[in-house]
Amino acid sequence: MVLENVPINKRQVVDFVNLILANQWHEKELIHSLLNGDDKTQYLCSWIISDLSEIKPELLNPYIFEIITKANSSTHLGVKRNLFKAIQFIEKSDSVKEELGIICLNCLQNPKETIAVKSYSITILEGLIVDFPEFLDEINFELEKQLPNATPAFANRAHRFKKMVKKLKLYR
Repeated sequence: MVLENVPINKRQVVDFVNLILANQWHEKELIHSLLNGDDKTQYLCSWIISDLSEIKPELLNPYIFEIITKANSSTHLGVKRNLFKAIQFIEKSDSVKEELGIICLNCLQNPKETIAVKSYSITILEGLIVDFPEFLDEINFELEKQLPNATPAFANRAHRFKKMVKKLKLYR
């Protein structure tokens, strides 16, 4: 399916998600367009992936490595935001968890990163921290440093992260 000249709007995104759910368009084609399309096509694909991940994330499980790689390498803010949002919902294989944790920690530490990507990174790290408690000190340091000037979205996720860590008794 050619996505280059498709208008980008919520209705189109919903239509494409429904095509995938009805098995009329394969998610493999979606990933191919995400990786190989122009900026506009990548943005549309990332938005479709974001919406699809909330409805049926298991369809994207086989492509987690490609999604993480694109999220980490994209310079398009909308693509990066949409893919980090999607990663929250997609099951992570053991082979990508540590690398994903490092990527999210780097996003959290980057003062130029968008608040949305930082917030999604906190949620992703929340799901990884049991497997990688060695990240805890760095995450806590970043959260404490950024909380005084945090947006509500960031603060909410940071407090939820700290509460979860306390409940799991991961603090040293």
